[in-house]
Amino acid sequence: MAKQDQQSNQPDQEMKQAGQEQPESDSSTGSSLPAEEAEAVTGRETPLASEEQEPAAQWEQEKKELIGQFQRERANFDNFRRISRQQQENTREYALFNFFKNLLPVLDDLERAILSARQEEASSSHSQGLEMIYNQLFKLLSQEGVSRIEAEGQVFDPNYHHAVAQVEGDGDSGTVVEELTKGYTFKGRILRPSMVKVYK
Repeated sequence: MAKQDQQSNQPDQEMKQAGQEQPESDSSTGSSLPAEEAEAVTGRETPLASEEQEPAAQWEQEKKELIGQFQRERANFDNFRRISRQQQENTREYALFNFFKNLLPVLDDLERAILSARQEEASSSHSQGLEMIYNQLFKLLSQEGVSRIEAEGQVFDPNYHHAVAQVEGDGDSGTVVEELTKGYTFKGRILRPSMVKVYK
Protein backbone atom coordinates (compact mmCIF):
# COMPACT_ATOMS: atom_id res chain seq x y z
CA MET A 1 0.00 0.00 0.00
CA ALA A 2 2.74 2.38 0.89
CA LYS A 3 4.42 1.66 -2.39
CA GLN A 4 1.26 2.42 -4.31
CA ASP A 5 0.86 5.72 -2.44
CA GLN A 6 4.38 6.75 -3.42
CA GLN A 7 3.61 5.95 -7.05
CA SER A 8 0.37 7.90 -6.96
CA ASN A 9 2.08 10.88 -5.34
CA GLN A 10 4.86 10.95 -7.93
CA PRO A 11 2.65 12.21 -10.81
CA ASP A 12 1.33 14.94 -8.53
CA GLN A 13 4.85 16.10 -7.78
CA GLU A 14 5.73 16.07 -11.47
CA MET A 15 2.66 18.15 -12.25
CA LYS A 16 3.60 20.63 -9.51
CA GLN A 17 7.11 20.92 -10.91
CA ALA A 18 5.69 21.42 -14.38
CA GLY A 19 3.35 24.09 -13.01
CA GLN A 20 6.25 25.86 -11.34
CA GLU A 21 8.29 25.80 -14.54
CA GLN A 22 5.41 27.10 -16.70
CA PRO A 23 5.30 30.70 -15.35
CA GLU A 24 8.99 31.12 -16.21
CA SER A 25 8.30 30.36 -19.85
CA ASP A 26 5.21 32.55 -19.77
CA SER A 27 7.16 35.40 -18.26
CA SER A 28 9.86 35.04 -20.86
CA THR A 29 7.27 34.91 -23.63
CA GLY A 30 5.35 37.85 -22.15
CA SER A 31 8.46 39.97 -21.95
CA SER A 32 9.40 39.24 -25.57
CA LEU A 33 6.03 40.20 -27.03
CA PRO A 34 5.98 43.84 -25.81
CA ALA A 35 9.48 44.30 -27.16
CA GLU A 36 8.43 43.12 -30.61
CA GLU A 37 5.36 45.33 -30.52
CA ALA A 38 7.49 48.28 -29.39
CA GLU A 39 9.86 47.69 -32.27
CA ALA A 40 6.94 47.50 -34.66
CA VAL A 41 5.49 50.79 -33.30
CA THR A 42 8.88 52.47 -33.38
CA GLY A 43 9.35 51.37 -36.95
CA ARG A 44 6.00 52.90 -37.93
CA GLU A 45 6.64 56.33 -36.27
CA THR A 46 9.29 57.54 -38.70
CA PRO A 47 7.17 57.26 -41.88
CA LEU A 48 4.22 58.97 -40.16
CA ALA A 49 6.39 61.86 -38.98
CA SER A 50 7.88 62.32 -42.44
CA GLU A 51 4.45 62.15 -44.02
CA GLU A 52 3.25 64.89 -41.65
CA GLN A 53 6.28 67.07 -42.43
CA GLU A 54 5.90 66.80 -46.20
CA PRO A 55 2.44 68.49 -46.37
CA ALA A 56 3.67 71.21 -43.97
CA ALA A 57 6.65 71.97 -46.22
CA GLN A 58 4.43 71.90 -49.27
CA TRP A 59 1.97 74.33 -47.72
CA GLU A 60 4.83 76.62 -46.71
CA GLN A 61 6.15 76.63 -50.28
CA GLU A 62 2.70 77.30 -51.70
CA LYS A 63 2.22 80.13 -49.22
CA LYS A 64 5.49 81.74 -50.29
CA GLU A 65 4.51 81.43 -53.95
CA LEU A 66 1.09 82.97 -53.30
CA ILE A 67 2.63 85.85 -51.35
CA GLY A 68 5.13 86.46 -54.15
CA GLN A 69 2.37 86.38 -56.75
CA PHE A 70 0.28 88.79 -54.71
CA GLN A 71 3.19 91.20 -54.35
CA ARG A 72 3.87 91.09 -58.10
CA GLU A 73 0.21 91.72 -58.91
CA ARG A 74 0.08 94.58 -56.46
CA ALA A 75 3.18 96.14 -58.01
CA ASN A 76 1.64 95.76 -61.47
CA PHE A 77 -1.55 97.41 -60.26
CA ASP A 78 0.38 100.28 -58.67
CA ASN A 79 2.26 100.82 -61.93
CA PHE A 80 -0.98 100.70 -63.89
CA ARG A 81 -2.59 103.22 -61.55
CA ARG A 82 0.44 105.52 -61.76
CA ILE A 83 0.51 105.31 -65.56
CA SER A 84 -3.24 105.93 -65.71
CA ARG A 85 -2.92 109.01 -63.51
CA GLN A 86 -0.05 110.28 -65.66
CA GLN A 87 -2.03 109.71 -68.83
CA GLN A 88 -5.04 111.48 -67.36
CA GLU A 89 -2.87 114.40 -66.29
CA ASN A 90 -1.25 114.59 -69.73
CA THR A 91 -4.66 114.51 -71.42
CA ARG A 92 -5.93 117.23 -69.10
CA GLU A 93 -2.88 119.45 -69.69
CA TYR A 94 -3.11 118.94 -73.44
CA ALA A 95 -6.78 119.99 -73.42
CA LEU A 96 -6.04 123.00 -71.22
CA PHE A 97 -3.09 123.98 -73.40
CA ASN A 98 -5.27 124.14 -76.50
CA PHE A 99 -8.07 125.90 -74.61
CA PHE A 100 -5.78 128.60 -73.22
CA LYS A 101 -4.08 129.04 -76.58
CA ASN A 102 -7.45 129.70 -78.21
CA LEU A 103 -8.36 132.04 -75.34
CA LEU A 104 -5.40 134.37 -75.86
CA PRO A 105 -7.10 136.41 -78.62
CA VAL A 106 -9.87 137.17 -76.12
CA LEU A 107 -7.28 138.60 -73.75
CA ASP A 108 -5.86 140.67 -76.61
CA ASP A 109 -9.31 142.05 -77.41
CA LEU A 110 -9.91 142.95 -73.77
CA GLU A 111 -6.57 144.77 -73.60
CA ARG A 112 -7.38 146.74 -76.76
CA ALA A 113 -10.83 147.57 -75.40
CA ILE A 114 -9.31 148.87 -72.19
CA LEU A 115 -6.79 151.03 -74.09
CA SER A 116 -9.51 152.36 -76.38
CA ALA A 117 -11.71 153.25 -73.40
CA ARG A 118 -8.83 155.14 -71.78
CA GLN A 119 -7.95 157.05 -74.98
CA GLU A 120 -11.54 157.98 -75.70
CA GLU A 121 -11.98 159.13 -72.12
CA ALA A 122 -14.94 156.83 -71.67
CA SER A 123 -16.74 156.73 -68.37
CA SER A 124 -14.60 155.45 -65.54
CA SER A 125 -17.17 152.78 -64.70
CA HIS A 126 -16.92 151.35 -68.23
CA SER A 127 -13.13 151.28 -68.16
CA GLN A 128 -13.05 149.83 -64.66
CA GLY A 129 -15.53 147.15 -65.67
CA LEU A 130 -13.35 146.05 -68.56
CA GLU A 131 -10.27 146.01 -66.36
CA MET A 132 -12.08 143.98 -63.71
CA ILE A 133 -13.10 141.36 -66.30
CA TYR A 134 -9.56 141.20 -67.64
CA ASN A 135 -7.99 140.86 -64.19
CA GLN A 136 -10.40 138.14 -63.11
CA LEU A 137 -9.84 136.19 -66.30
CA PHE A 138 -6.07 136.42 -66.05
CA LYS A 139 -6.18 135.46 -62.37
CA LEU A 140 -8.06 132.32 -63.33
CA LEU A 141 -5.47 131.54 -66.01
CA SER A 142 -2.62 132.15 -63.56
CA GLN A 143 -4.12 129.67 -61.09
CA GLU A 144 -4.02 127.04 -63.83
CA GLY A 145 -0.37 127.72 -64.66
CA VAL A 146 -0.50 130.46 -67.34
CA SER A 147 2.21 133.13 -67.09
CA ARG A 148 3.20 136.22 -69.07
CA ILE A 149 6.55 136.27 -70.85
CA GLU A 150 8.81 139.14 -69.84
CA ALA A 151 9.91 140.91 -73.00
CA GLU A 152 10.49 144.67 -72.97
CA GLY A 153 14.00 145.52 -71.80
CA GLN A 154 15.05 141.85 -71.85
CA VAL A 155 17.75 140.34 -74.02
CA PHE A 156 16.15 138.80 -77.08
CA ASP A 157 15.53 135.08 -76.57
CA PRO A 158 14.33 133.18 -79.64
CA ASN A 159 12.73 130.59 -77.36
CA TYR A 160 10.31 133.18 -75.97
CA HIS A 161 10.45 136.15 -78.35
CA HIS A 162 9.60 136.55 -82.00
CA ALA A 163 11.26 139.58 -83.59
CA VAL A 164 9.10 141.31 -86.18
CA ALA A 165 11.40 144.31 -86.68
CA GLN A 166 14.80 145.74 -85.85
CA VAL A 167 15.23 149.40 -85.03
CA GLU A 168 18.09 151.81 -84.62
CA GLY A 169 18.64 153.25 -81.18
CA ASP A 170 20.91 153.85 -78.27
CA GLY A 171 20.08 150.55 -76.63
CA ASP A 172 22.21 147.46 -76.61
CA SER A 173 22.06 145.36 -79.73
CA GLY A 174 19.67 142.44 -79.36
CA THR A 175 17.65 144.04 -76.58
CA VAL A 176 13.87 144.09 -76.85
CA VAL A 177 12.80 147.70 -77.26
CA GLU A 178 9.05 147.22 -77.66
CA GLU A 179 6.50 144.47 -77.15
CA LEU A 180 3.79 144.44 -79.78
CA THR A 181 1.88 141.37 -78.62
CA LYS A 182 2.23 139.72 -75.25
CA GLY A 183 3.48 136.17 -75.02
CA TYR A 184 2.36 133.50 -72.59
CA THR A 185 3.49 130.14 -71.24
CA PHE A 186 1.55 127.29 -69.69
CA LYS A 187 3.57 125.31 -67.13
CA GLY A 188 6.79 126.12 -68.96
CA ARG A 189 5.42 125.41 -72.45
CA ILE A 190 5.10 128.25 -74.93
CA LEU A 191 1.50 129.13 -75.64
CA ARG A 192 2.56 132.04 -77.78
CA PRO A 193 5.89 133.89 -78.10
CA SER A 194 6.04 137.63 -77.56
CA MET A 195 5.98 139.70 -80.77
CA VAL A 196 8.73 142.30 -80.30
CA LYS A 197 11.01 144.91 -81.82
CA VAL A 198 14.70 144.72 -81.02
CA TYR A 199 17.68 147.01 -81.30
CA LYS A 200 20.12 146.32 -84.09
